[in-house]
Amino acid sequence: MLTSKRAISTYIAAAAWLALANPVAAAEFDWKPCKAELEKFCKGVTGDDKIWACLEKNDEKLSKTCDAAHGKYEEQTGKKKR
Repeated sequence: MLTSKRAISTYIAAAAWLALANPVAAAEFDWKPCKAELEKFCKGVTGDDKIWACLEKNDEKLSKTCDAAHGKYEEQTGKKKR
């Protein structure tokens, strides 16, 4: 049986591993300016790169604020428009 200090250390290590292994738990880009577009064009799409690609397919239909966020993500990641 684990001592309480050892148990806490084990739980912390497990939580850290899960956070690193799970991309949803990791910090993601702020796509809030694209909320309407995500609901309309990209429902259920997760992960920054997949969201970016989905929005890229609908580039002509993005609002100004979403287009700005999309461009900011491109700048931060080095992605290029097709």
